[in-house]
Parts: sequence; structure tokens; C-alpha cells
Amino acid sequence: MSINDFDYELSVRKFYTEMRKYLVSNASLRKEYEAEEDWFEFINMDDESRFSLMTEWFIFDYRKTAGSPTILDPFIKRGGFSQEEKALFGAFRDQIFSIFEVKALRLGKQLLLYDLLAEKEYQVFDSLASRSLQKGQCIFVRVMPFESIFILAGRCYPLPLITAPAVRLAILNGSWAFRDHKGATRLNLLDISRILCEAQKPEKLPPEEAFRLFCREAGVVSEEIEQVIHQAKEQSRIKGPSTDILTQFVRKIPAGPKSRKKFMEISDAFMAMWESWHDEARPDARKGPIEFFLIRVCMAHLHQEVDPDDYPDKAAAEKELNRLKKKWLLEPKPEIGWKTPAEMILEERGKTGNPEKEIDFTISLSKIEPGADVEKQAEVLFRQGNVHLKANEPQNAVNAYRKCLEIQPWNPVVWMDLGIAYILMLDVKNALTCYEKALELKPDYDLAKQNLQILKNASMGDLKKMADEFRIVSHNKGKYETFEWE
Repeated sequence: MSINDFDYELSVRKFYTEMRKYLVSNASLRKEYEAEEDWFEFINMDDESRFSLMTEWFIFDYRKTAGSPTILDPFIKRGGFSQEEKALFGAFRDQIFSIFEVKALRLGKQLLLYDLLAEKEYQVFDSLASRSLQKGQCIFVRVMPFESIFILAGRCYPLPLITAPAVRLAILNGSWAFRDHKGATRLNLLDISRILCEAQKPEKLPPEEAFRLFCREAGVVSEEIEQVIHQAKEQSRIKGPSTDILTQFVRKIPAGPKSRKKFMEISDAFMAMWESWHDEARPDARKGPIEFFLIRVCMAHLHQEVDPDDYPDKAAAEKELNRLKKKWLLEPKPEIGWKTPAEMILEERGKTGNPEKEIDFTISLSKIEPGADVEKQAEVLFRQGNVHLKANEPQNAVNAYRKCLEIQPWNPVVWMDLGIAYILMLDVKNALTCYEKALELKPDYDLAKQNLQILKNASMGDLKKMADEFRIVSHNKGKYETFEWE
């Protein structure tokens, strides 16, 4: 097939058209797609851009389990494609999703892109993005092979030209870390989009209202919400640290299968609220996007450099953090034209009218354990239920497990043991509901399957005999002790 400006566009259009049909017609894939949507709600893009980003990720990167193929393989094998098309689409497995710098461009024709993560250049054919990008701009985009050339897949997400030096610094300095990741890693593209591609929506709630809303959605009572706002406002007024307040508050928030989203929303809303109080007190001292971004890069760098376990105490670790922070801020870096991060921040402040000359930010090693207090309470109730169950006190066990489920409705083990308690009370209807709920939460839960099968096959006389003889056996002794009919 000859290469011209339209050949690859027609083939790519067919690929995406057929892929959309495939996703829409496959109920199992739709369910998997919907289950992953929460991860992308962190990105403050407009809905259409966020949808495109997630769809691209789901097609090329999503794997049901580690080591399993992406959906490209079953899509290509399902039939309906010529051998040439199968070869073309199969090559898309080698696509690259990364942060690129635009080194050169031909308007409406080509882009010379430099992969900042892999340090590799790509000559890319493109008729759309090349019309709006600028030389030196950083973008995150998916590049994929098409016969002997490379093309862009899906949308191109450009970052403001002014941020290019900071983006290069974040990547080439190796100082960006994935959320919840321990150890060295490379740039998290989704975090970058969240910082630099934020969609400013006119209906955006004021910081305090947003914090209240996210807390209520997470199940925090109004009294505790107002208490932490008052406490934080007082701490802000005297210019004290915010970390300890946030740490203690987050421990009280009920945890669950979507708790990561809740905690990040609440933490971000808390910091936005905290910053808004500082802005109100000093409206001329607001942080610009470059300063905000460089501070995030510095914090990630320090996170990798200092392991608190290597120091005799918290104070010693924080002393080393502050030493490295000053060094990082005052050290010239080639990625930003041999300027220091401090110089870049002061230049931005000069342009925005911020007269503050001191550059500093607080570093704390307080450990944030989301839902720790609530989780402890749930574990106590779960153990109480187990004690009552082993003592053949099913009603007391039901009461304890029900209270536990108010905190952890997503826990299949609690539902499993609650089902046992109901069987001891000969309450078949509620027992069935419990086992079905346990299997809904954990489809491969073998003990729940076995108990459900026994329950469906046993007569009321059989169940009464098992209950009278108290024939249950304990499994997985420890935190998640469960029970089964013997």
C-alpha cells in the first residue's frame, strides 16, 4: 500500500470505528471499562478529553490481570479483517504513550518528536496536531507504528509552552513518582495532565464548599467536618503546619473499594482550602503554575532521596529533607537552561506581581493512613462477631457483623460469616442474600460458593440438624477468619 496523507487516516478511522462497535457489543468489556472509570475522574479535563484519554488507555494499556493480553488481540482475532489489516492493527501493540517534546514540524504534514522518557526521536506523520503545536512545546500523546512510518493515535494533549522547562526538569531529573508507589519510578502522565491540563469550570465550588461536599460523600458527619475546618483555619492563621490536621482527619474517614478516590478528593480539597486562606491573607503572594509545579517536582525528588527508616528519628530525617530541599532549589539545572528552580520561581513572581522573595515550603513525615481509626473499629466488630459465632450465639454475631458492614459493606468475608450466623438461626432468605453478596464482591470466593451450594441443596430438616449439632469449621485464622459448614 502506498503511503500518502490519507491512506493511514482511512485505516485508522476504520480501526477506531470497529473498535467502538466491539466495545459497545461486548457486555463483559463494558463492565470492565466502567469499573476502571474512577481512576480517571482525578483528571480535571473536560468530559470529552477525559473520555478519549481513558478509551485510548483501555484499548492499548488495560490488562485484566498482570501478564494477560490487551483487548487488541481478541479484537483482531474476532474476524472481519483482511490479512493486511490484521498486520497493520497487530503492529499497534508496539505503540508508545509518553511525554514528547516537539523538536520540529511541517505544518499539516509531519512532526519531529523527542520521547523525553525513553530519550528517542520519532518522525511522525500528522495532518492535524502539527497545525496547532509549537516548536519546544511538550505534549503527551500516543505514537504508533504504521507500516514504515509512525502516526499519532487518538488525541494529542499539549502542555502550555511556558511549562516546557519545568516538564523537562521533572522528567530528566527522574524526580516524578506515581501515587502510592514506593521506590524510584518515572513520570506519571496522569498526574501531569491533572496539574497542567486542569479545566477551569465556572461552576466550580468554593474551596470550603468542595471540602464539605467530598467529606459528606465519604460518610463524614457534619460536626466532624466543621471541627476540622475550624481547626485548620486557626492553624493557618498562625502559619502552622497543615499535615498533622489532615493526617488525623483522614484516619477517621470510612475506607472502601473506592476509598482512593475519596481520600485524594478530600486531601486535594483540603489543600485547596488551605491555599485559599493564604491567598485571602496575601492576595499578592499567590503561587503561579511554574512555582506550584516545581514544588511538586521537588517534593517527589525528596521522597525518593530520603527513606525515614534510614534515620534514628523523625527529626533527623526532616533535617536531611530540608538540607536537600535547599540544595535542589539553589542548584543550576541544564533542563531549565542552567537556571536554578529558585530563579525560575522568582522570575514568575516578578511577572505576576508577587513581591515575596523567600522561597520555602513545609516538609513533614507524618504518615497518612486513610480510614485507620474506622478500620480498627471495623476489625474489633468483626472479631466480636467471630467470638459470638464460635460460642454459638448467632443473634449476637449478626448484630456485630451488621455493625461491621456499616463500615465495610465491601468486605466479602464479613458477608460470608454473616450468612453462617443466619443459617444457625434458620433464616434461609437472609443467608442466601449474604452468600450472593459475598460472591458479587469476590466471584472466585470458593468458601462462599461451597456454602451457597450446601444451602441450596439442603432441606430445612438438614439445616436444622446442622444448626443443632453446630457443625461449622473455621478457616484462615487471624484477621480474616471465616467459617464453613463441615
